[in-house]
Amino acid sequence: MRVMSGADIGDPHGFLRGLWVQVCDHAPMHLRSSVLRRLHALSRRLGVNYVHGEPDAAD
Repeated sequence: MRVMSGADIGDPHGFLRGLWVQVCDHAPMHLRSSVLRRLHALSRRLGVNYVHGEPDAAD
């Protein structure tokens, strides 16, 4: 919702990293692939190339 509303999220990589930790790392195993797809879609919407585990992934 924050992204859709145009709110300032700060560093997009940091934002996505935080989402990953909050959601995917705690999601049940059978939902992780769905969470991964959604996080990748969000990274595309933000215009960044985010890869979990690569803290300094380049745009």
